[in-house]
Amino acid sequence: MRNDLTIYDEVADQWWLDDIRWVRTLKNLVPGRLKWFDRHIDWHGRQVLDLGCAGGFMAEALAARGAHVTGIDPAAAAIEAARHHARGAGLRIGYDVGVREALPYDDAGFDAVVCVLSLIHI
Repeated sequence: MRNDLTIYDEVADQWWLDDIRWVRTLKNLVPGRLKWFDRHIDWHGRQVLDLGCAGGFMAEALAARGAHVTGIDPAAAAIEAARHHARGAGLRIGYDVGVREALPYDDAGFDAVVCVLSLIHI
């Protein structure tokens, strides 16, 4: 089924293991995406929303650059995997379960929004 978002929950327990080729590919795309983003923004101290964060690859990379990151995704198991991994890495990232059509945040609450994993579903 095209646009089946359950795939993110189905692999949540393996998200950070590099065992699943398409998940590993998503992880491996982060450095190239950051190289482009870094030319346009200094992340340090910025409030950043990672819209459609899944298991947290981009959110963790941004937090490591000094951003205050919030990630949101409709896949609850993927969000739990993201929370677990961030805690283990000593990163303070806020993760919420939700959809882009009904964001639970104040208008203008972020300095930047990244949306790299969920664009394929729009």
